[in-house]
Parts: sequence; structure tokens; C-alpha cells
Amino acid sequence: MKVLWTSRATQQLHAAYDYWSAEHSPQAGDRMLERILSAVQMLEKYPDAGRHGRIPGTREIVIPRTPFLIPYRLQHDKVQILAILHGARKWPENL
Repeated sequence: MKVLWTSRATQQLHAAYDYWSAEHSPQAGDRMLERILSAVQMLEKYPDAGRHGRIPGTREIVIPRTPFLIPYRLQHDKVQILAILHGARKWPENL
């Protein structure tokens, strides 16, 4: 399946990288980014790998060894990445 990122998700990915790099180290930011991108790449082959999402019509994956989650939506032959969210923050009502 093809993976598409919303502009919102792309902006949140950059913000998450900047936050993690500043809070920990640039190397930790790189590792966090690699974990996120690896999880998204896995969705190309296994789009149903994520659990059912909190918002109807979505799924979500938890990024190991980070506080981040990725909600996504399946659309025909595409996986749409909707956001990069910190698990400790309030979940949005819609995406």
C-alpha cells in the first residue's frame, strides 16, 4: 500500500523531532525519527497492524520506546498518516 502523509502529520513529525532532540539529544531525536519512520514503513506491508483508533474510522500504532502514537486511516489502496501525537496530551476529537 502507498503511504500518504497529511501536511498536519508532517508538521507534527518535525515538531516531535525538534522537541525530542532538545529534551534529550540530537542523537535521541534521530533514533526517535527512525522509530517513527520504521513503523510507518511497516504499514505499507501490514496496514492492519495498528489497533482500532479512538476516533471512528481510524487505526493507530504506538511507537516503541517513545511517547508518540500515529493515528492513520485506510483508504482503498492507501494508508493516510493523520497525525503524530504525544500520548500524554489530550487526544483530539477529530483528525
